[in-house]
Amino acid sequence: MRRFLSFYMMLLPMMLVGCGELEELRHIKTIQDARIAELEKQNNEYKDAFFKQKTEREKERLKSAQEIENLKSELKVYEVSRTQNEKQLAEQNANLRRQNQSIANELAAVQAELAKKKEEFNSKLADFGNSISTKQNELMQLNDEKTALQSELNNSKKQIALHESNLAAQKTDIENLNAQIAQKDAAIQAQQDKIAALENEQQKTKTAADENIKKLNAEIESLKKSIAIKSSDAAETAVSIAAAETEIKTALALEITSQKIQILSDKRGLAIRIPSDALFEPASVIIGGDAKPLLSKIANILKKYPNIPVDVEGHTDNVPIQNLPFMDNLALSSARADVVVRYMIEAGGIPSQRLKSIACSWFHPAAPNDTPEGQRLNRRVEIILSQK
Repeated sequence: MRRFLSFYMMLLPMMLVGCGELEELRHIKTIQDARIAELEKQNNEYKDAFFKQKTEREKERLKSAQEIENLKSELKVYEVSRTQNEKQLAEQNANLRRQNQSIANELAAVQAELAKKKEEFNSKLADFGNSISTKQNELMQLNDEKTALQSELNNSKKQIALHESNLAAQKTDIENLNAQIAQKDAAIQAQQDKIAALENEQQKTKTAADENIKKLNAEIESLKKSIAIKSSDAAETAVSIAAAETEIKTALALEITSQKIQILSDKRGLAIRIPSDALFEPASVIIGGDAKPLLSKIANILKKYPNIPVDVEGHTDNVPIQNLPFMDNLALSSARADVVVRYMIEAGGIPSQRLKSIACSWFHPAAPNDTPEGQRLNRRVEIILSQK
């Protein structure tokens, strides 16, 4: 009995220690579960913000492209309409010139005929005047022979009456010709009024067309200025990236030489590639103590170039997650990119609107995943000075 009692007395402290360790493990598990829930919530928030921002940028890009296409289409339609209007006006002017020339020719013919009639009338009138003068002279000479020559006098009177009748007929012809000339003058004036009205309408159409051209030219100039500003911003960003590259290579020369980091230039911009094992504590998303000075150096340089957008990409290898509190590699890459972005904001002092967190998982490998060394190179975070 004493032996059993002694055995249980020895076993009791061990059981108490085991219970304490079990309680401590439970406490650790509770803390880990809370941390996992918090990371999952942060991951979902970052994802929602990222996709919302991406959707808004795409909408703005599509809207700008559609507006440019609409302006181009309107300009083409206007150019076609303007060409057609100019062609129609040219044809109308040609028709009016031909009509005016025809009327002028008719007027010239009428004036020539009238001049001919006047010349004939003046000739007949002169002949008649000469005849009257001759008869008067004969009458004066033969006044003494009045009785004998009375019959001749009567005949002369009849001739005078006939000449007067002819003169009256010629006057009537002249009046008719004057009436015809007045009608032609009225027709010419009507044609001139029509020409003036058409020229006025043409001037109004031209003025409206010029106003539309000025408006379109102003809009085109505005678009050109906008494009020039964007091109200028892009050029300024490129210059800033080049200056930042020089400063980064100088400040991080030791890290580059020791291959702790890599500096790459590609279509995205300038990329600072940091392996995960040099950035995070083993099997976690906690930034290691040795990595914080490195990130601080990078942040201090980035603060000097506020016009450069910064993308932080998280990358993994293709080995499925087994012992980490993440659903898959995409969640792990998102969490690591988010942690670096948070450090840049809180410790580095970089405005949040300059930073963008991107989860790339194993979809963009830096090396083949068929060797341990390739997998190690693919587990990385890249801080990109973006050219966008």
